[in-house]
Amino acid sequence: MLTPRACMYLALALVLSGCQQPAESPPPSDGEAEIKIVSDRANQICADPKYSAFYRKTACRGDQITPEQITDASTISPQAKAIFFEVRAKQDAINSEWANLLRKYGGTAGSKRASAYEASIQAQNRNNLSLYNGQITWGEYNKHRQQPDREYHSATFGTTS
Repeated sequence: MLTPRACMYLALALVLSGCQQPAESPPPSDGEAEIKIVSDRANQICADPKYSAFYRKTACRGDQITPEQITDASTISPQAKAIFFEVRAKQDAINSEWANLLRKYGGTAGSKRASAYEASIQAQNRNNLSLYNGQITWGEYNKHRQQPDREYHSATFGTTS
Protein backbone atom coordinates (compact mmCIF):
# COMPACT_ATOMS: atom_id res chain seq x y z
CA MET A 1 0.00 0.00 0.00
CA LEU A 2 1.27 3.50 -0.78
CA THR A 3 1.97 6.18 1.76
CA PRO A 4 -0.39 9.18 1.82
CA ARG A 5 2.35 11.24 0.15
CA ALA A 6 2.60 8.76 -2.72
CA CYS A 7 -1.18 8.72 -3.15
CA MET A 8 -1.18 12.50 -3.42
CA TYR A 9 1.53 12.34 -6.08
CA LEU A 10 -0.52 9.83 -7.96
CA ALA A 11 -3.80 11.71 -7.59
CA LEU A 12 -2.34 15.03 -8.67
CA ALA A 13 -0.32 13.33 -11.38
CA LEU A 14 2.68 15.61 -10.84
CA VAL A 15 5.22 16.25 -8.15
CA LEU A 16 5.69 19.87 -7.11
CA SER A 17 8.99 21.22 -8.39
CA GLY A 18 11.73 21.36 -5.81
CA CYS A 19 9.82 19.40 -3.17
CA GLN A 20 12.18 17.21 -1.15
CA GLN A 21 11.54 14.64 1.54
CA PRO A 22 12.84 15.44 5.03
CA ALA A 23 16.12 13.71 5.93
CA GLU A 24 14.39 11.47 8.50
CA SER A 25 11.95 10.03 5.93
CA PRO A 26 12.35 6.35 5.07
CA PRO A 27 13.60 5.52 1.59
CA PRO A 28 10.86 5.52 -1.04
CA SER A 29 9.08 2.28 -1.81
CA ASP A 30 9.17 0.79 -5.29
CA GLY A 31 5.72 2.29 -5.88
CA GLU A 32 6.81 5.75 -4.78
CA ALA A 33 9.88 5.51 -7.01
CA GLU A 34 7.72 4.53 -10.01
CA ILE A 35 5.33 7.39 -9.27
CA LYS A 36 8.18 9.89 -9.09
CA ILE A 37 9.57 8.69 -12.42
CA VAL A 38 6.20 9.15 -14.14
CA SER A 39 5.68 12.52 -12.40
CA ASP A 40 9.08 13.72 -13.54
CA ARG A 41 8.36 12.67 -17.14
CA ALA A 42 5.04 14.52 -17.07
CA ASN A 43 6.80 17.65 -15.80
CA GLN A 44 9.44 17.33 -18.54
CA ILE A 45 6.79 17.22 -21.25
CA CYS A 46 5.18 20.41 -19.97
CA ALA A 47 8.52 22.18 -19.63
CA ASP A 48 9.94 21.09 -23.00
CA PRO A 49 10.51 24.18 -25.18
CA LYS A 50 9.42 22.11 -28.18
CA TYR A 51 5.87 22.21 -26.76
CA SER A 52 5.82 25.84 -25.67
CA ALA A 53 3.25 26.83 -28.33
CA PHE A 54 0.83 24.49 -26.56
CA TYR A 55 1.73 25.05 -22.90
CA ARG A 56 1.93 28.81 -23.34
CA LYS A 57 -1.87 28.72 -23.65
CA THR A 58 -2.73 26.12 -21.00
CA ALA A 59 -1.28 24.89 -17.74
CA CYS A 60 0.36 21.53 -17.24
CA ARG A 61 -2.39 20.46 -14.81
CA GLY A 62 -6.03 21.47 -14.71
CA ASP A 63 -5.66 22.88 -11.21
CA GLN A 64 -2.93 25.26 -12.43
CA ILE A 65 -5.06 27.05 -15.03
CA THR A 66 -5.10 30.81 -14.47
CA PRO A 67 -8.00 33.28 -14.81
CA GLU A 68 -6.21 34.77 -17.83
CA GLN A 69 -6.14 31.37 -19.53
CA ILE A 70 -9.87 30.91 -18.92
CA THR A 71 -10.64 34.23 -20.62
CA ASP A 72 -8.32 33.67 -23.62
CA ALA A 73 -10.48 34.24 -26.72
CA SER A 74 -7.92 32.97 -29.24
CA THR A 75 -8.16 29.67 -31.06
CA ILE A 76 -5.39 27.16 -31.60
CA SER A 77 -2.48 28.54 -33.63
CA PRO A 78 -0.89 26.72 -36.57
CA GLN A 79 2.22 26.23 -34.38
CA ALA A 80 0.22 24.61 -31.55
CA LYS A 81 -1.78 22.58 -34.05
CA ALA A 82 1.44 21.24 -35.62
CA ILE A 83 2.61 19.74 -32.30
CA PHE A 84 -0.84 18.95 -30.90
CA PHE A 85 -0.92 15.21 -31.64
CA GLU A 86 2.66 14.71 -30.45
CA VAL A 87 1.88 16.46 -27.14
CA ARG A 88 -1.35 14.50 -26.74
CA ALA A 89 0.37 11.16 -27.50
CA LYS A 90 2.94 11.83 -24.78
CA GLN A 91 0.28 12.95 -22.29
CA ASP A 92 -1.95 9.99 -23.15
CA ALA A 93 0.95 7.60 -22.44
CA ILE A 94 1.48 9.29 -19.06
CA ASN A 95 -2.27 9.07 -18.34
CA SER A 96 -2.22 5.35 -19.07
CA GLU A 97 0.75 4.85 -16.75
CA TRP A 98 -1.06 6.76 -13.97
CA ALA A 99 -4.09 4.50 -14.26
CA ASN A 100 -1.84 1.42 -14.18
CA LEU A 101 0.00 2.70 -11.09
CA LEU A 102 -3.27 3.44 -9.34
CA ARG A 103 -4.40 -0.13 -9.96
CA LYS A 104 -1.02 -1.66 -9.14
CA TYR A 105 -0.42 0.11 -5.83
CA GLY A 106 -3.78 1.43 -4.72
CA GLY A 107 -5.75 -1.74 -3.99
CA THR A 108 -9.53 -1.57 -4.35
CA ALA A 109 -9.58 2.18 -3.79
CA GLY A 110 -6.85 2.60 -6.41
CA SER A 111 -8.89 0.65 -8.95
CA LYS A 112 -11.85 2.95 -8.32
CA ARG A 113 -9.60 5.99 -8.66
CA ALA A 114 -8.17 4.61 -11.91
CA SER A 115 -11.68 4.20 -13.31
CA ALA A 116 -12.58 7.77 -12.31
CA TYR A 117 -9.30 8.98 -13.77
CA GLU A 118 -9.94 7.17 -17.06
CA ALA A 119 -13.45 8.63 -17.24
CA SER A 120 -11.93 12.10 -16.86
CA ILE A 121 -9.48 11.33 -19.68
CA GLN A 122 -12.35 10.51 -22.04
CA ALA A 123 -13.97 13.89 -21.36
CA GLN A 124 -10.63 15.60 -21.87
CA ASN A 125 -10.13 13.85 -25.21
CA ARG A 126 -13.42 15.30 -26.46
CA ASN A 127 -12.24 18.72 -25.28
CA ASN A 128 -8.89 18.23 -27.06
CA LEU A 129 -10.60 17.50 -30.37
CA SER A 130 -12.87 20.53 -30.05
CA LEU A 131 -9.81 22.74 -29.57
CA TYR A 132 -7.90 21.13 -32.42
CA ASN A 133 -10.86 21.47 -34.80
CA GLY A 134 -11.23 25.16 -33.95
CA GLN A 135 -14.68 24.65 -32.42
CA ILE A 136 -13.69 26.29 -29.11
CA THR A 137 -11.27 28.95 -27.88
CA TRP A 138 -8.34 28.36 -25.55
CA GLY A 139 -10.42 29.91 -22.79
CA GLU A 140 -13.26 27.44 -23.34
CA TYR A 141 -10.74 24.61 -23.59
CA ASN A 142 -9.15 25.59 -20.29
CA LYS A 143 -12.50 25.95 -18.56
CA HIS A 144 -13.56 22.52 -19.80
CA ARG A 145 -10.16 21.12 -18.84
CA GLN A 146 -10.84 22.02 -15.23
CA GLN A 147 -14.15 20.14 -15.12
CA PRO A 148 -12.80 16.58 -15.56
CA ASP A 149 -10.11 17.43 -13.00
CA ARG A 150 -12.81 18.49 -10.51
CA GLU A 151 -14.90 15.39 -11.23
CA TYR A 152 -11.89 13.14 -10.68
CA HIS A 153 -11.04 14.81 -7.37
CA SER A 154 -14.67 14.67 -6.30
CA ALA A 155 -14.92 10.97 -7.13
CA THR A 156 -11.66 10.06 -5.42
CA PHE A 157 -11.43 12.44 -2.48
CA GLY A 158 -14.92 13.87 -2.08
CA THR A 159 -13.54 17.33 -2.86
CA THR A 160 -12.93 19.60 -5.82
CA SER A 161 -9.56 20.97 -6.82
